[in-house]
Amino acid sequence: MPEETPAKLADFLRGYVEKGHTLKSIEERARLKGHQLTQGYLSKLINGYAENPSISIVKAIAAGVGYDIQDLLPYVFDYQPRGSESVQPDEQQLLARFRRMSRTGQQALLKVADSLAGMEE
Repeated sequence: MPEETPAKLADFLRGYVEKGHTLKSIEERARLKGHQLTQGYLSKLINGYAENPSISIVKAIAAGVGYDIQDLLPYVFDYQPRGSESVQPDEQQLLARFRRMSRTGQQALLKVADSLAGMEE
């Protein structure tokens, strides 16, 4: 996820493309995962000509960028997973990244976090 939480899905996509990804790669990855999504629609969404995408489009975009749909729902409407009411947006992003990591990566990150916490005491 981007460092700052964009207000809309279009902002997320714009930031994703600015980091070197292409609309074609998003379309192809979505299609490989069984979703229908076109570069044209993505362009319309980014440029404000398409609004309020359906849940199937959000699923396709999530597949196309390699995220879980739950990670993109906050960009579509005010959505917070249950139990996250007290979690700040940057904490939600960190948690989403952590969940996408391999088990080995998660364990390594926890070791780093433990050592950093020990330095603060």
